[in-house]
Amino acid sequence: MSNDIAIHLSNVGKMYRIFSSRTDNLLDALGLSKLMPWRPVSYREFWAVRGIDIELEVGRRIGIIGRNGAGKTTLLKLICGNLPQTEGAIRVQGTIQALLSIGAGFHPEFTGYENIRASLIYQGMSNRQIDASIQDIAEFTELGQFLSQPFKNYSAGMQARLTFATATVLHPNILIVDEILGAGDAYFAGKSMERMKQLVEDSGATVLIVSHALDQILRYCEECIWLERGRVIQRGPALEVVKAYEQFIRVLEERRLQAKNYKRLSSQYSSDRYDIFGDNLVVRIIFQGQPGDYCDISTIRFIKDGDVEEELRVGDTQDIDATQSAFVILDGGNWSKPQKSAHTFFRRLGINGDDSSSGSNQVSGQAVFYTYALFKDAKYGIELNYRCSGEGVLSVEFWKNSVLQAHVSPPMEASSWTTHFMPLDIFTPSPLLLNNFEPSSSEESVSLSTSKVSGEVPATDKAKVTRPQESGSLDSIKPRVLRRWPGEGSLMIEQVLLLDSTGKERNTFQVGSPMTLQAKFVARSSNTFRVIPVAVLFRIDGIMVSQHIGEPVNLELKEGEKNVAILDFGNLGLGDGNYIFSIALYRKLDFANIEKPEIYDLIDRSVEFSVYGNPPLLTALVHHPGKWRLN
Repeated sequence: MSNDIAIHLSNVGKMYRIFSSRTDNLLDALGLSKLMPWRPVSYREFWAVRGIDIELEVGRRIGIIGRNGAGKTTLLKLICGNLPQTEGAIRVQGTIQALLSIGAGFHPEFTGYENIRASLIYQGMSNRQIDASIQDIAEFTELGQFLSQPFKNYSAGMQARLTFATATVLHPNILIVDEILGAGDAYFAGKSMERMKQLVEDSGATVLIVSHALDQILRYCEECIWLERGRVIQRGPALEVVKAYEQFIRVLEERRLQAKNYKRLSSQYSSDRYDIFGDNLVVRIIFQGQPGDYCDISTIRFIKDGDVEEELRVGDTQDIDATQSAFVILDGGNWSKPQKSAHTFFRRLGINGDDSSSGSNQVSGQAVFYTYALFKDAKYGIELNYRCSGEGVLSVEFWKNSVLQAHVSPPMEASSWTTHFMPLDIFTPSPLLLNNFEPSSSEESVSLSTSKVSGEVPATDKAKVTRPQESGSLDSIKPRVLRRWPGEGSLMIEQVLLLDSTGKERNTFQVGSPMTLQAKFVARSSNTFRVIPVAVLFRIDGIMVSQHIGEPVNLELKEGEKNVAILDFGNLGLGDGNYIFSIALYRKLDFANIEKPEIYDLIDRSVEFSVYGNPPLLTALVHHPGKWRLN
């Protein structure tokens, strides 16, 4: 390795074994499984990170960003040597100081001085260095006589001061930091930032920083790496990578808010499911053939309106992670262990192979896609990347919330990798499936009844699915919160959309960009209606921000005829955060006699959106237009 390279990672991967029982785990840990060939140990391969290639030059500063569980901390521990890599090579040139867990090893009964000395001895410092460092730490923390008191007597802020100062007293060749760029109160946070600046910028050390605080990444780092599901998605200049990552997060937030608004106006979802996944789609792949035949599955993509909503890379890193919105189900199926061909990861469904049922000419594997909601007016599809060998037959079943929706047979002339798209009509099952289909109740009325939303997969495979980032059964749904207020009812609001300048539905807006609210309503009888549209904007914590009351308009509508009320907001002048609308159609709204309004329909606080892009110092709720002048 060149002297100019401080850290070099080549095709690095870390795999954990997940055992089916504690006994298997113990046998493997003690090395007894090799002595008991008649009792094979059962485990699954979980790859936390894989295929990581990083080269960091001496003196460079690079940040690592990504969502929780992306593999950031695992990667740092591999570089530090705290974990052994499963594959690949790691070479580090220089001494490393790793700030991975501030306060680790501080004993509550020891005094501050005793904890400092024990920590510095652990870090390999000499007695002379320790004596000089203790004086430096005492001055920096400003704890005075408290350093002679037991650590357990310190407040949380005092503990943060001491642990941060002790961890940052060294000046190594390579500095690795994981989420500890600030400590204590506002006063001490300023001091800690200055100390970090000296370590990161002024010392000439090679620096690797993991942080969810993107402003700190931009402040300290020249380059940035974005990790997602254990893979490097992008590496480049810090600003470019951070912008791409922020856009990715906004897309996820956009999906959540659109689905949340859809669910609020639907009768199919309980109120406790508005912010979490509400629907699932299980893809069951079935392969029939003769001994030796197989089908390899590489990628399954969930498509909505022509765009990739979710991509599951089968056999790749974290493909069995049940905390993700898409993952492979191993229980009850015949998936092989992860395999790799050239640059393609995959899992195999093989007849009479190591991973199939003995004597069976049919194998199957399942994957699940969780969504916040499946929209009735959207067009969905599944794109499958696969290859097959032999004269077998491939078929795919689609199950929406435990109900079989379709059975498709992709073409079999696929000895090399090929991609096949299968459109889904998941709200209109074929006549052959009507006996299994549970019709949904009308979405026009918002009632207090509940609907059963099941998280189970097809019973044929007896597989268990853990709903990501949730606990408890979906069968025990709490009572619904009524979102539609009772009104006269001859006009009913059917849909409320927020649109950007191009007319596209959106629920995340940058400050200063235009926003339009569009409320679609339908007449329940033929009449001439006097209509006053009203929108009330609230901050998500319930504080009213503004009211928007339209002028009365007379509309002559026939029964079933639809119309639209449009509110143009112009360029948004709101502070960053989440907001929510109430929408109403009034026949009479007299401010002199507000206790007796005459209302057709009212949807209460059900249309949510978020605003981003304000500078950090502009924290006002509303930026009202105004102009200074000096006389």
